[in-house]
Amino acid sequence: MGVDPWHDWNAHYEVLPGKEKVVSELKQLAEKADHIYLATDLDREGEAIAWHLREVIGGDEQRYSRVVFNEITKTLFVRPLKSRAN
Repeated sequence: MGVDPWHDWNAHYEVLPGKEKVVSELKQLAEKADHIYLATDLDREGEAIAWHLREVIGGDEQRYSRVVFNEITKTLFVRPLKSRAN
């Protein structure tokens, strides 16, 4: 990541070398999806990961929902999907 001090300190993000294929595959899968759930931990890091994924994948923001987890169990996986947050 870099910032541009001459243009309102806008951030400039780059995909890590070697991860271009992962990003390409995520974009292809997202194009086929009716809705995209960004499932992360409920903390600042999880929020940042979800935000960056949405920025990299792109598309209509209405297709995205963020769901949060603090452990991985079937019950805790299904419940957030039923009450997704935008």
